[in-house]
Amino acid sequence: MLVNAPVESLVVDATGAAAGVVVGLRGGAAVVPCRTVVSSVGVRTTFERLLPAEHRHRVARPLKALQDPALAPPSCCHLMLFVALGEPRRLP
Repeated sequence: MLVNAPVESLVVDATGAAAGVVVGLRGGAAVVPCRTVVSSVGVRTTFERLLPAEHRHRVARPLKALQDPALAPPSCCHLMLFVALGEPRRLP
C-alpha cells in the first residue's frame, strides 16, 4: 500500500517526459508508472530534489531565474482541514 509513501524521485523516459515516480517503502523503493505527474511540493523542490540529476540541465535556466528574489518571491502555503465531529445530520 502506498499511503504516506514519500516520493524519492521522478521517473523520466527517453524523451525527457515524466513517466512516473519512485516511492520509498519499508525495505526498498517502488516505481509507480503513470501518464501524468503532478507535483505539489513547489518548483524548487521538484526540479532540485525530485528530478534526477542527469535531467536537471533541461531546467537550468528556469532554476537560475528562481534564484532572483524579484522574479520568484517567497510564497505562502495553504492548508485546509475538514473535521467532522459527532454524528452527521440527515437532510430532510
